[in-house]
Amino acid sequence: MNEMEKIRVALIGGFYGTGKTTTIIQMGKKLSGEGKRVAVITNDKGVINVDGEVIKSLGFEAEDITGGCICFYLDRVSEVVDTITKKFIPDIMFIEPVAYFLPSKLYEDLGRELGEKLEVAPITILIDGPQLLHYSQHGTELPYIESRQIEDAEVVVINKIDLVPPDKIPFIEKMVREINPRARLMTMSAKTGMGLNELLDVVLHGRHEVFPTVTMTVVKSFARSVTEIGWRGEQYTITSERALSESDVKNFLRDLLRGIGEKVIGAGGEVNHIKAFIGNEGFFLKASLVRLGQEVDFVGDIKSLSSGRIVINAIGRGLPDDFLYNLIIKTLQEVAPRYKVKFKEK
Repeated sequence: MNEMEKIRVALIGGFYGTGKTTTIIQMGKKLSGEGKRVAVITNDKGVINVDGEVIKSLGFEAEDITGGCICFYLDRVSEVVDTITKKFIPDIMFIEPVAYFLPSKLYEDLGRELGEKLEVAPITILIDGPQLLHYSQHGTELPYIESRQIEDAEVVVINKIDLVPPDKIPFIEKMVREINPRARLMTMSAKTGMGLNELLDVVLHGRHEVFPTVTMTVVKSFARSVTEIGWRGEQYTITSERALSESDVKNFLRDLLRGIGEKVIGAGGEVNHIKAFIGNEGFFLKASLVRLGQEVDFVGDIKSLSSGRIVINAIGRGLPDDFLYNLIIKTLQEVAPRYKVKFKEK
């Protein structure tokens, strides 16, 4: 591609549960409604990716890059870009990196390897407003990965602002400013759309500045933090003895996610994000749980369910992948009979 053919790319990053997928979906819908062409690349550690399933189900041109951080799969990124541009030239291509990515390293690598193909928007990091408020109120130190992502950001977006009391917002902003005083700071609610237009302006027109090369000390510290995170994704076909209503499906998913979360905590781990996608005949429902103190969040709709498939992702700090697999299986075995649901590995 020559200079005029570069694809505008916006990486929407952030740690688990900050609302990256919802934000991309909302921006994608708005831009598509304005006649702009949108493509999405999702990235996750495992080969079974709930967020990728949701984005594809909504009809976006989407590709998955799985197996680990996108920074180690730049050849695959190049292939995906070529595949998409053979179909159409996007006005914007969103990339949702794996939650534990190191922004400065990824942007450096993208510029070096794919600078002729891509024009990148500013480094944008989403943070979970209620979670940061929790850290602030309890004097808890921010985990290294989250802190480093904020430090690398050109734009920091405090998401879920609708769940934060207005008088508490300054405490969150102060916490961010202490980590990164130079970043542009925004507040947003991806669910309600508040603040979305301001972010869209950055995505479409903002300019990325070049930062100094990331040091090996930072890379090593980041790598040590990543090893503490367990991730497991599983996929099953499910059938029910009777058709479940949408309310039944939501209750089933709510019990499943909370059950897994309780077992993670009971085993001495920490919940980072537990989510599930359930779908059949063009309908789907995504359930998401960031921590036990919050409600399970739902996206999509499903009229009823007699059969279909379910994808489950469980991410927890302090527990190995295989242990999380065991917790998923145990919880399914407990919850499924309550709803007369049978499941089989796909």
